[in-house]
Amino acid sequence: MEYAKSWRRITASGVAALIVLAPVRGSAAEESSADPFKRIACTAGAAPTAVPADPAFPTFPKLPGDLAAHPGIGWEGWYFVGHLCAGPHQFAYQVAFTVGKNTAETNIAVTDLNTGAFHQKWSSFPLDQVSASGSEIAVRMPTGSLTGTLDALSLRGVLPNADIDLGIRATGPALYFGGTGLIPLWGTTTYNIELPYLAAAGTLTLDGKKYPVTGTAWMDHQYFAGDFSKFKKWTWMAVTLDNGDRIALLDNYSTVDEDHAATVLHPDGRIEVAELVPLAEDAGAFWTSPVTGKRFPTQWVVRIPSIDTRLVVDARPRAQEIVRTSAASGVYEGAATATGTYRGRPARALVHVEMLGDWR
Repeated sequence: MEYAKSWRRITASGVAALIVLAPVRGSAAEESSADPFKRIACTAGAAPTAVPADPAFPTFPKLPGDLAAHPGIGWEGWYFVGHLCAGPHQFAYQVAFTVGKNTAETNIAVTDLNTGAFHQKWSSFPLDQVSASGSEIAVRMPTGSLTGTLDALSLRGVLPNADIDLGIRATGPALYFGGTGLIPLWGTTTYNIELPYLAAAGTLTLDGKKYPVTGTAWMDHQYFAGDFSKFKKWTWMAVTLDNGDRIALLDNYSTVDEDHAATVLHPDGRIEVAELVPLAEDAGAFWTSPVTGKRFPTQWVVRIPSIDTRLVVDARPRAQEIVRTSAASGVYEGAATATGTYRGRPARALVHVEMLGDWR
């Protein structure tokens, strides 16, 4: 499709697709006022006052229907990342579900940001142990589930020593990566919808202690029929800025294509697409996994010249790898913070970093 071929040159405005609900309020938000990063983590952010009725540029995935499963497409994933607060205690988390042609997986992690402890578990299941509805948002696996509607999602993820149980609701517009929701990836097209404005509340049980939590979530939904043999390495970042904007970053390397792009979403639904200086060029502070032997950067400089943006991203703790069945399959899923300038002004952000592939 021509739209997919030219997606990095598109600047779209007015793209939005969600009904606006009130932001989360409460004691956690009040306690966060002294810490700018905690303030971002513990509140849902200001909701838009109006959502444009029609996108300014054609979007190909459609909400809410395309958040349901697409049986037979080949590969599909539902990813949730975010930050949670329980009084002075802060956590980052991931609950991810993927369905392939022959198997399904969950990737679940909790980072205790107070102690630096990282808890993770990758699990694989035969397809007869999972269900993914093609008519509603309903994904169920032995170690987690996702069900509901955009204003009342239920998310569950279970680790050997942890249980994430959250109610999630939309508080703002959707982000269609590249302006269209289509990404040219590995010689084919990936459909991508992200929901960066989600409020979360529920419980996190860790090492036998139950924490009532509030915070944020970011959902990334992708589906495609790609050829994984062409993949080399990739970095995806979800950037939650303190001014209310959101940025999704992609740094992709394969045997057939290379893409470096930023998609900016404003609270009123406007989308901008901009060239990203390759993240790999400024990656540093490498960490080597003692389990898989894989080597990952843990610091980056995000440079988006066309919008006068430079952010230094730092993942802490360094050790945030989800260990899979072999050394070739470790995946970095890291909580991070960013400081620098956005549109020429001082800025801070919370970031989730995902890295796959060979970073040696």
